[in-house]
Amino acid sequence: MVWPFKKKIDTPPKPQQTAPQPKKALDLNALTSKGFDNPERRAQIEAAMTAVCHDDFPDNEENIWTIRKYLDLKKMIFVMMEAEPNDVGYDMFVFSMRIAPGQTPDSIAVYALDQGDDFFLLSTVSDCPSDAPRHIQWEI
Repeated sequence: MVWPFKKKIDTPPKPQQTAPQPKKALDLNALTSKGFDNPERRAQIEAAMTAVCHDDFPDNEENIWTIRKYLDLKKMIFVMMEAEPNDVGYDMFVFSMRIAPGQTPDSIAVYALDQGDDFFLLSTVSDCPSDAPRHIQWEI
């Protein structure tokens, strides 16, 4: 059977699709901590981080976790941690935590050191905001 229409129908060209651009990494180097000088707040964060690390890595309960860096933005806290001995799979981690006045910090995301000063998103809690950065940069 021959198609009955001989006239070619012009179809509009398809719009060029561009690949979605990856979101830039959140650069923590430019941010300034607001609560680091408060010894009570630091002690609260250190106690909470010890509990979080032991909860997140139950097979490594004997590890000693050390805070390498700490960025307190009042409602959000970033804490760079290192385990000794280093037997947890990555050299360093950054824990992203939310905190409300008078409450203990609540971990919402964990980032693992990839290379250089780039950390990738390793895990989140179920109610983590959907716009949480997939990568962060923070000098070691």
